[in-house]
Amino acid sequence: MNPRRSSGEIVNATLLETFLALVFLVLSLAAFEFQRAESAEAARRTGLDAAAADSIRDLLANLRRDRAAIADSLHALMVSNDSLRGVLLSKYPPDCDATEHPVEWLTVTLVGPDRLHVVVNRTQFGLAAGTTLDLTLDGFVRRFAPVREDGERHRCRHVVRIRDTKGTDKQAFKEAVRAVTIDFRPTGYLR
Repeated sequence: MNPRRSSGEIVNATLLETFLALVFLVLSLAAFEFQRAESAEAARRTGLDAAAADSIRDLLANLRRDRAAIADSLHALMVSNDSLRGVLLSKYPPDCDATEHPVEWLTVTLVGPDRLHVVVNRTQFGLAAGTTLDLTLDGFVRRFAPVREDGERHRCRHVVRIRDTKGTDKQAFKEAVRAVTIDFRPTGYLR
């Protein structure tokens, strides 16, 4: 499966690359100018006339002022980049393990009101592939809280497949799906 990026993610990456290129350019220019100013200061120490010394002092003062302006501009760019990130990125984080097979880490079967049967599809988070668990909705949320924390830390959601049984009524189905979507990105559950 080939993960696709949203247009917001592509635009954000492009803005970030442009920002980094600008930072590199500005820092390179600043380093060059500081090196030139230091050379001029060294030449002044070896014996320059008063006019040349005044010119060098003015150049250094201008460089310090420009450096402060560049720092302000960089700060403004970083703030702008952060604000654009919130606008351009999807409010739905990407899948954590989009390249794994199967993508769905768990298969959750709704077996009745407040009852879930969980099968682990891939070894992860201390659970071996093939492990089965029978949990209540609250037990499911508590058991997989570390997985939610991992997803929040990595800004992604782990994918699970939800299997419905015809034995669950619509309200029980909604409650079970809600319990699963707290921690995971569910697939295959539409009635």
